[in-house]
This record gives sequence, structure tokens and C-alpha cells, in this order.
Amino acid sequence: MTQFKYLAQSAVSPTNDLSGIPIVNLDSDDVYRILIDFANWMFIVFVLVFVVLVLFAAFRFLTASGNESKIKDAYKAFWFAIVALVIALLATGIVALVNQLIYGSRGG
Repeated sequence: MTQFKYLAQSAVSPTNDLSGIPIVNLDSDDVYRILIDFANWMFIVFVLVFVVLVLFAAFRFLTASGNESKIKDAYKAFWFAIVALVIALLATGIVALVNQLIYGSRGG
């Protein structure tokens, strides 16, 4: 299995002495698991953004009092929320597709 070397190096190392820095061996499954966890966190963030934007749009719509420009702004906020949800769903689908392409039917 392919081994990845992860080297924790300080941003400023005047002597380039790396003898005290630990080296962690990561195989390809570990790297894949880290990427999956990151994608899952991003999905949660985009869903939270969706919920907040829908609530914000609803508040703006309810407080528009018939003002056409405020109603248009509320619709814009609602469409931004829809875009956030679509991005979250596409990201999840892309992760599932890559998982299927890499691992096939055995799963990740």
C-alpha cells in the first residue's frame, strides 16, 4: 500500500534541523478518511448556512410590509439559500461518486 509521509515542520526553521519533529505514516486509506471527514463537515456547514439564510429570507419577507424592493431582496436571500443547499448536495454526490470509482462495490 502506498505510504504517505506527513512531516510536521515549523514555518520558520533557520537551521533546518528536523531531527526532533515526529514523522507520521499515513496510508492512502487514512488520507481518504481525512478527506471524507472534511467533506462531511463542509456538508454540515452548508446545510447550516442554508437554514440561516432561509430564516433570514423569511424574516425579510415578513418585515417587507409590501415594499417591492425589500421583497426582491428577500427572494434573493432565499435563492442564495437554495444555492447553498445545491452545493452541499453536489459535494455529497461527488464524494459518493469518487468513493464508487476508487473503491467500487467494497465501499470505503
